Amino acid sequence: RSLVGSEMCIRDRGDHDPESDAPLESLIKVITEDMDKIWSGITKPEKFVDSKATDFFDFTYVTLPHRVYKKVDFEKQVESLKSKFYDPQHPGFVLKKEYQSDIPADGFCQYASNVWETIKANKDLNLPTQKEMLATFRCEEILNTAFKNFLDALVNFKEPLESNQPISGFAFGADNLVKNALSEYDSQAKRYHKEVSAKKRTDLIERIGECLFKLFQKQIQIILDTAQEEFKIALKREIPENKVIESFDKIVTSISNTTLTTFNERVKDCLSEFLSQNYSWDYSSQKSQLQKSMSAKIAQERENQINLLLKDQRKYIERELIGKLNSFIEKSQPNLWNQIGNLYDRVTADLEIRLMDTLKNSYACTEDEIKSLAAKVKDTSFDVLITVLKNKASNIQLVMDNSFRKLFKLDHEGIPRRWKPKDDITTAFKSAKLESEKILDYISILKIAEEDRKLSYFNQTENGLVLKDDVDIPSSLEILSLDQCGSILKSFHEHCESAFLEARREQEYAATKTTVPWFLLVLIVVLGWNEFMTILFNPVYLVLFTFFGGGIYVVYALGLWPVIQPIFTTSLNTAYNLGRDYVDKQALKYQNLPKTKRD
Repeated sequence: RSLVGSEMCIRDRGDHDPESDAPLESLIKVITEDMDKIWSGITKPEKFVDSKATDFFDFTYVTLPHRVYKKVDFEKQVESLKSKFYDPQHPGFVLKKEYQSDIPADGFCQYASNVWETIKANKDLNLPTQKEMLATFRCEEILNTAFKNFLDALVNFKEPLESNQPISGFAFGADNLVKNALSEYDSQAKRYHKEVSAKKRTDLIERIGECLFKLFQKQIQIILDTAQEEFKIALKREIPENKVIESFDKIVTSISNTTLTTFNERVKDCLSEFLSQNYSWDYSSQKSQLQKSMSAKIAQERENQINLLLKDQRKYIERELIGKLNSFIEKSQPNLWNQIGNLYDRVTADLEIRLMDTLKNSYACTEDEIKSLAAKVKDTSFDVLITVLKNKASNIQLVMDNSFRKLFKLDHEGIPRRWKPKDDITTAFKSAKLESEKILDYISILKIAEEDRKLSYFNQTENGLVLKDDVDIPSSLEILSLDQCGSILKSFHEHCESAFLEARREQEYAATKTTVPWFLLVLIVVLGWNEFMTILFNPVYLVLFTFFGGGIYVVYALGLWPVIQPIFTTSLNTAYNLGRDYVDKQALKYQNLPKTKRD
């Protein structure tokens, strides 16, 4: 073990009374005995119980004359003593290499000053404490200098973060900053008290860590923002808007895993082995934030996808129902609601199977979610059915008119019917009208349930259907209200009456076209022989007869009399009115003439 050099200075020896001066050897002996007593009274570890002070300390002694009475000798001796500390060539050089040296040269002045102040204050001198105080003071200065240099270097390092850009090579740069600061500190602080130096080193690491952690958090936040934006872009690219994606769950899982992996890799690039060992920087909150934001976005997209899926299912229901319902309603058979019910059950059953499979395999829905959505689809299907039926019901009069036209105006081959004098128009009219009115009765109330099949707004009479005076129909079953049915029925009756009158006119017209009896033709020829001869042999009469006769025949053959009659009647009325006005004017002029002129 190395010894501790101890220089003992004995002042004021050989003062103004030389006879009272004790020999140096005696003084050394007294001091040594006192030192042994002090050493023996110190509690020491077991292995050093029998040790002596000289085993650890190399005592040397020097004397100085009285500073007042022998001032010149005192100053010479002090200069000699000074050289023992500063001149390595001096034979009595104190700071030998073999001695233990835990007081650095640059701290000796402060150390000596602290010791002397303690001595002056007559306090108990504790040299180890003074060494710690010295180390604390100097290490703090070294720490502040190293930290200031670290902050100066940090300005350029954090520059990208100021413009919201990540620092490239964050871990490498931060690692170098920390190591440079610690290297600067260690190069000077290692000469001081080890415990104090180590403690201050730890303080420096913590202070540096606080600054770097703020930058680390900003770096992670930028990485988080970038990851969130990349996730949204990838999600938008793989899941276009307004389009149902069958493999939704696989796509979002893949994008989420890729985003999270990239985030973790970028964060790990910000942590070196040195930084991880010295700092417990936690980024779990940012990671949790990323996971939550991705989950929220996925839930939103999943909801949009399911809504799109439900819209497609609604369109599918409408498409399947509309085509069949048109056919069912036009035929309007008594089993109409059996057909509609069977169609509705088949469409919804097929839809439910497809929907459950898609929700389970493509969207990873739970059983409860599938049940809830299945119930929602059932409600939607029923709403679609009601909507489709109401749309059809809004045009039900056209269906009734078309049915009436087929039954009344067309024959069994679909050819327009020519009413003959012997045809029973009334019976045909009533039958066609009743069958067409039943369409309104069938469609006006929702009758999917068996117990609702007997509900009706109408009573049947020999003249057709008539509205009931008092009827109680649940609003949920109403496709058409009672007032709507009354309005439709009234408009339909007007159309039917017009068709009936037209048929009557056609029948009456057909009756007038009955063949003239042969004997009447013979009688006309005999009685009108002279007139026929006159016409035949007179060119003027022949031309006029041919022109008017041909015109009358064309009108008769083509059945244009109903068209010409209004024109002819209007022309006669106009001519009559013009003639009457002319006569009235002439009569008025005549009355206004003087009597002499009238005569």
